[in-house]
Amino acid sequence: MKKIIIFCTAILSLLVVGCAKTEVEQPVAKKNTITVSVSMPDQKDNSRGYTLDSDYGSASSIILGWDYTDKLKLCFEQKGVFYHQEASIQSNSITENGKKAKFTFEIPVGISSTEPFNLYAIYQKTDEKKENGGYFEDNSAKYILEYNEESCITLDKQQETQEGTFGMIRPVLKSVQTEITLAQLKQLSFQHIGWIIAVHIKNTAGKEMQLPQSFQLKYPVETSTDSHIYNGSPSFSPVSIDLTKNGEIVSQAANQNTILFDFTKTPLRNNTLKKEEELIIYRWLLSTEKIETLEAFLDLELKETLELKGESAFSGKEKVENGKVYHIRINWSEERIEKHWEF
Repeated sequence: MKKIIIFCTAILSLLVVGCAKTEVEQPVAKKNTITVSVSMPDQKDNSRGYTLDSDYGSASSIILGWDYTDKLKLCFEQKGVFYHQEASIQSNSITENGKKAKFTFEIPVGISSTEPFNLYAIYQKTDEKKENGGYFEDNSAKYILEYNEESCITLDKQQETQEGTFGMIRPVLKSVQTEITLAQLKQLSFQHIGWIIAVHIKNTAGKEMQLPQSFQLKYPVETSTDSHIYNGSPSFSPVSIDLTKNGEIVSQAANQNTILFDFTKTPLRNNTLKKEEELIIYRWLLSTEKIETLEAFLDLELKETLELKGESAFSGKEKVENGKVYHIRINWSEERIEKHWEF
């Protein structure tokens, strides 16, 4: 996306394009193509983001704008059979500064036009490499999220690697409609399944410093909880959401209590932070509502890890809301980090 953002709903209207009549009947079946018009809420809608007080900087609302490469992942279910399809954007249909666009897709041949079906839709920016996630599993409505979210920590910087494309956060939106017919397929509403954390790191060392290899937020070792951060440190461990089971989340990661920001595969690698300069890094997260106390660790190349533990740790939050951005801030001197502001 040209602008990475979060939003709570998307209002979709649809136009069914009928097959043109000809004087000679053709033996080949016509494709049933549908164009969906997608609208986004006005950027002043406060439900779309979290606004900071002016004392804490300007990185507050994150606004959505459709990009000419965007696609929707679709899964149709009828009589226990699943059909997967993609909806492609019409690049010349993007209007109102990216707030509106049209997507086109074909109704799978196996779907009856008169009988009810379920439609599951996902939006996530992917690199089109199936081995990296970003697809519905065969014969299911289980969507496998893109891997390596810990390397997606910016809003506008991207880097191509042999393992995939990393750098920009990749929020996921879902839409579910059950027991509908083609005639009823007139509106599609998306909703967030995750939230964003923004970490402000300010260089207070009095000199320019090289950026760290990684920054981590994690629950204390002694914490025993049902609170999970499913994609906080997934690497190559798949994280999936099953839209047939009320969005059930499954993560194969052994560590579900860590939020990792890995600089090594991003465009920020080997960059520096000037004296008194502030860097904001982001993570799109899939988690339980409750977030426990979070200890912080700044990992430096060939130097001792800097820590915030005990009373200096971040206090956590009883409930994070999907579709919102939460901010924390630390000051980083050469030999220590200090909590400046949280959530």
